[in-house]
Amino acid sequence: MLTSGKYYLNHDDLSLYNWEEAKKGLIQKLRKEVVLSNAPWIVKPVIRITKKFIAGCNRVIGFRKGLLDFYAYEKLFNSHIDRFGQSDHQKQWMACKAQLIKLRTQRIITGDVFLENYIAIEEQKLRDLDPSKMKGMTTDQALSILAKFQGVAVIHKKDITVVEYENLMTVYVRAASKKE
Repeated sequence: MLTSGKYYLNHDDLSLYNWEEAKKGLIQKLRKEVVLSNAPWIVKPVIRITKKFIAGCNRVIGFRKGLLDFYAYEKLFNSHIDRFGQSDHQKQWMACKAQLIKLRTQRIITGDVFLENYIAIEEQKLRDLDPSKMKGMTTDQALSILAKFQGVAVIHKKDITVVEYENLMTVYVRAASKKE
């Protein structure tokens, strides 16, 4: 079971660094205390049992922790979308993906070969909208600009929470749009 004592379950106290690392795939960064060993509390009591059994226990507990890590990430990701929304680019990408799924389903149901043309067009649009190929500003670059905007030397990812970062970005965008 997830508890707020073991995992970051909201963005108010989660550092931007941990959130960025979790989005890259290191979802164990959502744990408040990262245990270096798989299961140090099991190894001592069962020293008399064979090493094979201990290794099995470590794997089971590691698997369970992995599931809890994934559940924590999923919960945080969904709350992030609910709280901060999605960018227009993400919405376009998801709409294109949905259209592609509809076309492929229609192709399978009807057997219409002509739909392959529309499928190829949608696949190209999807490749063009691929978020991993976007060349935008990195989080570090955004933090540098925000630091200048605030008049401080540096803002570190580990020192700012996700909510503080999103709020600063909103204030900066509003201030920049007023100047224009």
